[in-house]
Amino acid sequence: MKLHIDNIPDEVLNLPLIYQNQRIEFFYDETNSLLISWAKRFSNDEEYRENMLKCLEVVQKYQIKKIIFESSNFKGTSPENQKWIMDFMVPSWAAAGTKKIGSVLPTKIFGKFSINNMIQGALSLGLIDIKPFSSFDECYEWII
Repeated sequence: MKLHIDNIPDEVLNLPLIYQNQRIEFFYDETNSLLISWAKRFSNDEEYRENMLKCLEVVQKYQIKKIIFESSNFKGTSPENQKWIMDFMVPSWAAAGTKKIGSVLPTKIFGKFSINNMIQGALSLGLIDIKPFSSFDECYEWII
């Protein structure tokens, strides 16, 4: 895949954009039952939860089986939000039918630590196959 600005391939940018705000965008690949979430800017704890709840709403509405979190710009979230992801979001995504989640790791150390912490916690639940990646291309190849 040819990369576009902010690590998003042109092919993704051409997919239907089904939700956006100033901090996040969701692209939908109906053929692959795939939601691609792009974190554009920093979200405080409240905004982060709002974005994740919107993600769950979209997953439920479209019966999405796979999610890519393109998190290169993610700067991290609080330990409380990390726990909330593990305790509430992961079981909710699994209950909605999501089978695989790939995450493109952030470049910043605190963001990388937050994502890795959430992935480890989620894996311990055994509900969804979740993996971290250093590039979008690797993540996309694995999830498809």
